Parts: sequence; structure tokens; C-alpha cells
Amino acid sequence: MKPEFVHTHVHSDFSLLDSSVSADDLARDAAAKGMRAMALTDHGNVMGHVPFFAACKKAGIKPILGCELYVARRSATEPMDKLGGNPTDHLVVMAENEEGYGNLLQLVTWANINGLHYVPRVDLEVLARHSKGLVAQTACLSGGVNRLLNGWEARNKTTKEIEAIEADFQGAMDLAMALQSIFGKDNFFLEIQHHAGAHKDDDLVYRQRKLIDQVIRLHKVTGIPLVATNDIHFRVPEDAKAREIALYISRGKSRSDTLTLDAVSHSGEFYVKSPDEMQAMFPDMEIALKNTLAIAERCNVNLELGKYRVATPIVDGKELTDTEIQDRWERLLEHGFHEKYEGTPVEDEARERLDHEKKVIEKMGFVPYFLMVSDFVSYALGKGWLVGDGRGSAGGCLIANVLDITNGDPLEHGLIFERFLNSERISMPDIDVDFPSERVPDVLAYLTQKYGADRVARIGSVNALWAKGVIREVGKLLDFPPEDIEDMANAIPKGGGEFQVSIGDAIGKGDKALAIPKIQSLTTSNDPKHREFIEICERLEGIKRSRGTHACGVIIGSRPLIKDVALTYKKGTTQLQTDCDMKTLETLGLLKVDLLSLASLGICSLALEWIERRHGKKIDFRRLTFDDPATYDLICSGRTLGMFQIETPLMRPVVMRIGPRNLEDLSVIIALNRPGPLDFVDDRGLNMVDHYILRRLGKETVSYLHPKMEAILKPTYGVIVYQEQIMQIARALCGFSNAEADSLRKSIGKKLPELIAKEGKRFVELAMRHSEISEPLAQEIWSTIETFARYGFNKAHSIGYARQVYKTAWLKTHYPVEYMSAVLTYAIGGVSDSEDEEDDTEGGSRKVEKIAKYIYECNQLGIPVYDPDVTKSEAACTPEGEGIRAGLRIIKDVGDSANLVVAARHIGQFTDFHDFIYKCCVMGVTMSHFKPLIAAGAVPFGDRNTLLANVLKISDWTRRKLAKVRSAERKVVQEEDPTKKKRKTKPRAEAPPPPIVSAEPMSEMQERAESIAAIGTYLLPRFDPSSVAVSVDNVDTLMEVISLTNSYPGRIKTYARVVINDIQVDWRLPSTDGSEELSHKLRKIARVLES
Repeated sequence: MKPEFVHTHVHSDFSLLDSSVSADDLARDAAAKGMRAMALTDHGNVMGHVPFFAACKKAGIKPILGCELYVARRSATEPMDKLGGNPTDHLVVMAENEEGYGNLLQLVTWANINGLHYVPRVDLEVLARHSKGLVAQTACLSGGVNRLLNGWEARNKTTKEIEAIEADFQGAMDLAMALQSIFGKDNFFLEIQHHAGAHKDDDLVYRQRKLIDQVIRLHKVTGIPLVATNDIHFRVPEDAKAREIALYISRGKSRSDTLTLDAVSHSGEFYVKSPDEMQAMFPDMEIALKNTLAIAERCNVNLELGKYRVATPIVDGKELTDTEIQDRWERLLEHGFHEKYEGTPVEDEARERLDHEKKVIEKMGFVPYFLMVSDFVSYALGKGWLVGDGRGSAGGCLIANVLDITNGDPLEHGLIFERFLNSERISMPDIDVDFPSERVPDVLAYLTQKYGADRVARIGSVNALWAKGVIREVGKLLDFPPEDIEDMANAIPKGGGEFQVSIGDAIGKGDKALAIPKIQSLTTSNDPKHREFIEICERLEGIKRSRGTHACGVIIGSRPLIKDVALTYKKGTTQLQTDCDMKTLETLGLLKVDLLSLASLGICSLALEWIERRHGKKIDFRRLTFDDPATYDLICSGRTLGMFQIETPLMRPVVMRIGPRNLEDLSVIIALNRPGPLDFVDDRGLNMVDHYILRRLGKETVSYLHPKMEAILKPTYGVIVYQEQIMQIARALCGFSNAEADSLRKSIGKKLPELIAKEGKRFVELAMRHSEISEPLAQEIWSTIETFARYGFNKAHSIGYARQVYKTAWLKTHYPVEYMSAVLTYAIGGVSDSEDEEDDTEGGSRKVEKIAKYIYECNQLGIPVYDPDVTKSEAACTPEGEGIRAGLRIIKDVGDSANLVVAARHIGQFTDFHDFIYKCCVMGVTMSHFKPLIAAGAVPFGDRNTLLANVLKISDWTRRKLAKVRSAERKVVQEEDPTKKKRKTKPRAEAPPPPIVSAEPMSEMQERAESIAAIGTYLLPRFDPSSVAVSVDNVDTLMEVISLTNSYPGRIKTYARVVINDIQVDWRLPSTDGSEELSHKLRKIARVLES
């Protein structure tokens, strides 16, 4: 009789670098080896449950959902000392029924929120509260019972030395009986494992054999049943090496380090063994093998997948009934339609479109979702906050426009509703809403307050090890030279999603078959280490490596989220976050909303505040028209620095060549300037952007393969730019409905050859029949569609972003001082609440270059940027007359202390240097912040050298004075206490403030050089006509100079002067061996005049 067995101790790659096998592969392998079920028991999380459940159902086997918990020996709220104080043991638990699964989610959530210290932990008390419906096993050698049976290692608290702890059979029995009482007599098992393999005499095998004997003894004494397992961490023995590498990566170790991990030298045994192999491992323990079948028989948890669970809208603190939801839906639609479409030329068309969309949304059950999104957008608008006009496919939904979720008419731009929501391809709506960076937490707080803290959470994410990362990690562990590792990693093209390049692609056997020589050559190398490198990279590519937080996703549950998913905290916060990722939540039918942080909206919001404050004008950004010639003139001039999306060196020349005069033109620029259209080069060396521009300028003939395609492609000069155009061609030539056309677009986008071939055959047949065209022509049209569909862009998204491009350009055109002040404020991180705020230490150069280019742009616009000044500057950059006053945060190493300096000034304007130091010390400014303020020239109370020479003694004197003041204040309080005996003390004479001793003043060049060292660039173009000017045509060369000099830190040796575009730049050169190299490089960029 063929043996039967079910694995109940299994790790997928959701155990994060402790396993290299996916949930899908586990299910497929179990089915292929004749097993009726399989468990998933990842370390400390349940992230893999939903994909594993779906994979098991597809493979025709039963999924058993569990987790290998970490159990603290004392309270899990106490810190853990890995080797002594409060060690943590392993315990496998599996859900027997729905109640058990609910308790499993509770345990994992509690561990993450209350017991997280190194790892998420529970304890026996917590287990007892949530044990019903769970089956437990004693786990591996790291299990609590097993450690007591076998002995373990711990750190002596006195000597700090690692010492062996003797086995404690009685202690093991006590713990086993305690666990049995927690889970129930029939729900607790003693686990036995035997990973012998080829290493029959080493320590692991010895300890496991010794443990098996002790476990059997415990079984005989207590009657607790046995269960046989294999601790699975990969698919096949050949994966052992890759998994070992993954372990080193997870612990940040090199291979020369000794890992105290049982699995490293024996990991060849931790694979998916067949029932025959398991029987061979335990020939005399049939009951332990059969118990796996009994566990599988008892564990029956069914996850309800694919059924949408939309939260119920809440109004005035009350959940709406179905009738109230429908009434509110109808009322809001009619109100919005009246406001936006009644009495317009497109009223009839809009009414027909609204009725169609309404039927689809109602049929699919998404009315509550639309009402919820409409509600929080309405809340934000009511607060006066800016909300984006719409990004993503939602811009094609007229109802979203009617409800003010988006702000653009889809009819005006030929946007298609089915690109957003397709009734024939059931999928959830995806509405992305942009807010200023600093407002996202406020909107999230509103949702949490409205729907309940237990129903609202950020969405977790799982980060994988992709090609670039796996090359770096594996190369480092295999001792490849660092420069070779970087060369190979950098040879992998950047890109995610559809542009992701795999190791298989790089060696010429993937879907893209790029055959990158630097990497492909390793596969034929005579060096076995090279071949090993490629093999390990392929095996590890794509495995999960860490957890994170979705950039913008928020989940709102129809019931407490813990009933469906485990929860944790977003790293470094007490903000709830789902244990699982977005894809899992979608599979569970939970709808998300996307609260996107868009710095550009924050910039616009700040500019609008200053416009209202300075000019008394309150501008309604949502009612701005898009036909201002002056705005388009500025865009076409190439002065796009600071504008949304079109400020990069890549974009500026394209913008100037295209010369946009309307939103459609801006939309094309956004759609074409992406990796796909730019990289798709024909035999003439022209990409899609080149063809579009040549045709727009009349330098290339525009032709259409079929007359029906002309109306669709004429606006883009015969170039397929948008996904919507593909849908329209399918409708025109094949008679597809919008829903069918969207399904075609989606199929092509999946890039599966079989699916594309199938859709192509269908397209050709229908085009021949519907449009009466020849097969060769139909084939040619399909080939064109297939080619361009790879890079076609979502027009609804590009139109939405085009609106934001225009708005930033409009502000820069008509209110340049206010707008560039806001741009600079965000560049220096002057908005303290901003999620996008950059740290002052962010590589230094990137932030400096950002600031430098915007200051350069201000100079070109004739807007002076005044030096930071503690008597005038705020933390942010602010408009001042016709110029901009640089904020204190522009100075390196000042950071949030800029706010303290401003607060100190609010005590009273600084009268002199002593007063400045005193008031700032009161507010908590430290010596480390005084120095950069002085070096930057922001303290106008004397020469910089003099102030720097005196700041330490004055600040020390000030702190002593403040200490005395505070001491005196405490004495007053004590003397006012009637229970305290009063003592007479003779007042001491206060020491006078130290005098300021003059130092040799800095020269003008030195001051300017110190400014650039403190700020990173110059604020004012003080051109010295006697200097030799060097012609440099673009700002990017200036960026190169700035970046170059910032890469040579060191003490002052000499100063250099560069004149670029009439801007005199004085540099403080380093006193390092690199100074000559720096000087040489500077001379290559522009003339350097030694002082």
C-alpha cells in the first residue's frame, strides 16, 4: 500500500530569506507527490496564507493555514535577550476551524503590536486567551519543549560568556503539559524531525537523534501524541546552497562568519519530501506519520475569496441602510450633473454616459465605495486643501467627475469609462487621489475617526530580491570584486513591472532575451564560481526579502480588519498596517483607497497661500481654465524648472521641440517620455518621440493603415500613443464593445505569447469580417497594435497630469516669486509635516543640486534670492518684495533647529550677538547649529571669523546663566512651599558676559566660499566684470560643477573662482590629495582663476 503523509511544518519565502520556495510551488509539489493536503507555517506571520490557499485550491489539495510562532519564556512584553534574559522558543500552530483561524490572526496581530522585540512574540498567557480551534506542535530544535529536552546555550549574566544549559526532562514535561492544557488533549502534538542526509555523524544529526529518543520518552510518560515532520525551506536538494546564501543575506553576514543555525550545513534535507521519503526517514513510527493525516482531516478553514466586502458609508456617525445609500447616490449624482453638465452642449451625451456608468457601478456593487471616496475628497475640499484633478484610469469616469472625485471632463478628451471599470472583466475600481504631502496624515486621521481605528489601516507590502539586488548580495557573498559586482548590477536596465529585467533575460533565455554580455559570459566561463553565481542568482531571484508599507494604499474594512487579516504597525509608528500586501487584500475582496502624496500639490498650496496673503486674491484652482497663451509661451521657452513632470533635462528639449499649446499636447509629452517609447528604436535610429515630432513638424509623412484609423490616430499624427487608441481601433475595425476592447488591451499588456497569439487571431478574423479588409492588412494592423501596445499609455492619467503641469506653469508665469518661493521651500525640506521631506544629510549632492538649479532659475527670471538671515528668515523660503528670502533650513546641518531660531526671534528681535545666542539657547539651539548659521553668513552681528571665534565661550556663558536662572526659579517654588524651612542666602554678583574679541576678517572670496560650503550654492549672481567669463549654455553644467566639488570634502587649502553664465562662483578647494584632480576637472568644465 502506498504510504500517505502530509507536511505540517512548512516555510515559504514569506518567511523572508529563511526559505526560497514560493507558496505556489509548495502547492504544486505537494500535489505532484500525491499528498492530499499541505500546511503553511511561516515564521511569525501569515502573509502567505491567501496566495497559498488559492494555489492549493488550484492544485486540488487542502490548504492548512498555520504559523510558527515565537513564544517568550516569560512575558512577551519584556525585552528579549536572544541568548539569556528572556529567550524565545518556536511553536507551530494550525487553524482547525474558523474560530481557530480568527485566534491565529489575533495571536499574530498581538505579537506584532505588543510583543515585537527583534521578532514578533507571544507568551503562554496570550496563547491561553486565543487557543481555541488551534492545533499545536512542538516545532524544531528551537521549540521550547525540545530545548529543555536537549539542553541549549545561554549567556551568563555575570560573566557574559556563552554556556551550555543542561537538559531538563522535568521542565520539558511541565511545559508540554502546560501547552496541552492550553490547546486541549487532542490538539497538541510532540514533533519529531530527522534531517540526516549525507552527514550522518555531525552535531545536528546527533542532537536530532538524541531529541527523538527524549521525545519518545516524553510521549510514553505523558501520552501526548507524536507527529513526524520535515522542516521545509525549499523545493529540492539542489536549492540548498541558494537557501544558505539567503540566510547569510538575512543576517547581514559574510560566509566567513559562523552562523549558529542548524540548517546551514544540512540544508540539503529541508526540501519537499515525498510520502515514501518520509516513511523511509521514520520506518518504525507509522503512528507519527498517520497523525499528519489526522491533523489534515481536522483542519478545515475556508477563506472566502473574490467576494467584495465594501465598507458601508457613514453619515453623521451612523451607517447608512441600503435604501439610504441609494438615495444619497441618486441625490449626489443629480446635484453634480446639474453643476457640471446641465445647459452645456454635451448635456445629452453626458446624460447617456452617466446612465451607462451608473448601471455598471450599481451592478458591480461599488456604489458604497464611490460614496466613501466622494466623502473624504469632499471633506478635504471643504477644509480648503488642494486635491489632485485625477490620476490613473479614474479620469475616464464621468461619475467620478460629477462627484468631484476627479476634476476633468472625460468627454472633452475622449476618455473611455471601460478603461477604468470593465463589467466584462471583474476587477475592483482603483481611484487614486492626490493630496499635498502634509495633508495625507490628516485625511487618514479623518477616515480613522469616521470608520473606526479597527477598520482602517495602511497596506503592507513585501519587498522581493530582484535582479540588481540579487547580483549585489550573491556577488558579495561569493567574494566577487566590488567593481565587478557593480558593473553587472548596473548593466541590468532600470525598470519595474513590465520593464523588469530578470537574470534569465540577462543571460539570454528570458522573455526579453536581452543577453547582457557582462552577465551572459559567466554562464560559459571555465571558472565554476561564475556558473555557481548565475545558478544561485536565478534560484533566489524574486524571493521575498523584507516587509514594508505600500506608498499610498489604505484599506477600509466592512468589519474589524482583524477578522480578515493580521495587523501590525507601520515601522517606527503606532499606525496600523495590514500584515499582507495589496494583492492579497484584493483577493480577499477588501477594497482599498489610494491617498497619494504629491509634493507638487503642496508647492501649489503654499504658493496660493502667499498669493492670497500678498495680493488679496483667493484663486480657485479647480476652476482654472487651460487656455492662457502666456503660460504656454513660458513652457515652450524651456524655462520649465520647478514645473511638475517637465523640468528634467530629458523633458525640456522635448517640450521645446513639440511646443505645446493645449492640454492634449502636454498629455502627449507625458505619455511619450517614458522608457518604452524612448527605447523603441527603429532601423533609422528613431524612437516614438522622434516620429511624433517629425510628423508634427511636417517632416515625415503621416499615413494610416485603414481609413477607420484616421480619426483615432490623427490627433497624434498616426502614432499610437495611448491605450485608449488601441481600444478605439478594436471597436472601429472589429466591432468590439468598450468592455471587449479593454479586455484585449489587458491581454496584450500581460505579454504572454500564447494569449497574445490567441487575441491576434481573433482580431484578424473579426477585422476581416467586420471591416471587410484583407487578411494581410489585418495582420499588419494587428502587428502594429501589438508593437505599440507594449508602450501605450493611459490617456486618462496623462491628461490628469497634464492639468497639474499646466497649473504649475500658470503659477510660475503669473506669480513667479510666490511659486518659486514654494518650490525652494520644498527643495530645502521646509515643510516639516511633509512625508516627502528630505533629510539634510541625503547624500548631500542631490539636495544641493536641487536647490542650486532652482536658485539659478530664479536668477534667470530676475528674482533675487536673498541670503539667509536670522533676523529676517523663516525656516522656509518666503517672498520678500520682488525677491525671495532664503529660509534657514537651506543651510546644511541646521535642519529642524531652524524652527527653534525663528521661535527665539518671536521672543523679541535679536539686538546683538549676545542676545541672539541667549534667546536661541532658551529655545534649545545647540553649538552644532550656531556654527553653520555663522559660517553661512546668516548671523549679521559681525565678521564671520570673529563670531566663530567667540561663539563657544558666549554660548557656554549663556548656558551657565540659564542654569542659574532655572535654579533660582526652583528655589522660588521651594520657598513658597510652607512645609519647607526657609534659608537666607546671600545673592551672588552675576558675571558679566564675555567680551567679543576681534579676529582677522574673511575676505569677500573666503566669505563666498564659506557660503557655498554651508549652503551648497550661491544665492546672488554678483558678477565680477574683471573675471574671465566662460560661456556655458545650460544649467546642467553648473550642476556638474556643484556635484563635483561636493565630492571632495576637506579643509581649506585654496580658493578658486568660476564664472558661469555671468554668475561668479567662488569655491573652497579641499586640502586633500584630490585637490589637483579637482582643479583639473573644474578647468575642463569652466575656467578656474586661482586667487
